[in-house]
Amino acid sequence: MKLNIKFVTFIVIIIVLIFILSTNSLASSLGEIVNDGSNFINAGVNSNAILPSENSIKNTSNLLFNVLTILGIIIMVIWGMILGISFITGSVEEQADVKKGLFPYVVGCIIIFGGYAIWRIVMVIVQQFA
Repeated sequence: MKLNIKFVTFIVIIIVLIFILSTNSLASSLGEIVNDGSNFINAGVNSNAILPSENSIKNTSNLLFNVLTILGIIIMVIWGMILGISFITGSVEEQADVKKGLFPYVVGCIIIFGGYAIWRIVMVIVQQFA
C-alpha cells in the first residue's frame, strides 16, 4: 500500500512540475494584461485568425502525443525498476505479490506501445490522402 501511495505522489509531483515549467510567460503588470486583452480582441476581428491552421493542429497533435508517449515510457521504466527491486529483495510472499503485479505491467506496456503504433499508422494513412 505504501508503494502505491509513493508512486501516485511521485506521478502527481511530476505532472505539477511539467505544468509549472511549461508556462511560457506570466503577466507582470496591469498594462500587459490590458494589452494582451486588446490584442486578443483585435485578433478576433479577423475571423481567420481564430481558426487554427492545419499545420498548427498537426504539430500540436504530434507534440501532445509524443509527450504522453515519453511520459508513459518513463512511468513504465520506473514501475519496472520498482517491480524488479521488489522481486530481488523480497521474501517469498513478496515475490508472489510482485508476480501478481507483473500482469498489469505487461498489459500497460502493450497498451502504450500499441497505442503509439496505431496512432503512427493512422497518421501515415491520413498524410497519404491529404
